[in-house]
Amino acid sequence: MNKRTNYKSVKCSFCGRDGSEVSSMVAGPDVYICDICVTTSVDILKNNLAAYNSKSNGEYLLTPAMISKNLDEY
Repeated sequence: MNKRTNYKSVKCSFCGRDGSEVSSMVAGPDVYICDICVTTSVDILKNNLAAYNSKSNGEYLLTPAMISKNLDEY
């Protein structure tokens, strides 16, 4: 038996906006996320990924000589 939930009666599980306040709502098992929260999440992920990529552009790469020196000190 399928339960059909009225689109306007659902609330975003993240921000609490009602379904009638947003353009679209993504539904999961008893969980909903509105288009505004999806957009915000995508922006956060893009910023985090950009920050991560800028840190890993060789700044933290060890050369074989550096590894050997550290192992020799141990």
